Amino acid sequence: MFTSILDNVRLSISELFNNKLRAFLTVLGITIGIAAVVLLLSLGQSVQNYVTAQFEGLGTNTIRISAIPGANRVTVALTTELADALKNQDRLPLVDLVMPQTQANYAVAVGNNEFNVGVQGVTVDFPEMEGRTASSGRFFTQSEEDSSAQVALIGSTTATNLFDTADPIGQSIRIRSVVFQVIGVLNTSGTSDDLIVVPITAFKARLNNSHTTTGDSVVNTIMVRAKDVSQMDATIAQLSQ
Repeated sequence: MFTSILDNVRLSISELFNNKLRAFLTVLGITIGIAAVVLLLSLGQSVQNYVTAQFEGLGTNTIRISAIPGANRVTVALTTELADALKNQDRLPLVDLVMPQTQANYAVAVGNNEFNVGVQGVTVDFPEMEGRTASSGRFFTQSEEDSSAQVALIGSTTATNLFDTADPIGQSIRIRSVVFQVIGVLNTSGTSDDLIVVPITAFKARLNNSHTTTGDSVVNTIMVRAKDVSQMDATIAQLSQ
């Protein structure tokens, strides 16, 4: 009886955690609150490729995982299925929170105003993971994420560019000609206020539904938060086992 390709990929993810011989960890450097490592992963016999995942410390207890070309110059994309596997508390007890994220630059318009804006597809864990909340309006709910609701939060710079001084809450914007309703304006970060955040499900359904050849949903980044900042090294090591 033949096992489906999807089952093989899921088995490969399981093997990733079970077989230490398939995980090679190279420490590039550690500074206070920042850790960077490169992890070379073999995804098992069902996927004859390698992926190099780069871990970047974003804060005292936050790690960003992004796929970069491996030694054979082949990049195997990160997926939501891998993000789900990283949420396994039995295997990764030092991990507190996991959030897949995808992003792209798109033309965003309101009336005759059109700007190129970075659009991020995230989960409801975005405020907790990134420390970005709604300074006005609200963040989207789990129900809206589950239903791929076409709702959006915009950065303060984006709000000014698109709406000038008008209140953007409840207004419509067009992202790649797809209509989204603005439900909130993100608090100011000082460095990344020209952005739009939408449910990752809506991003996938309406803007960019990229998949692997086996049907897994591709993401650009997986964010991981460690439970204890003093255990960052151990958390990174645990992720690579």
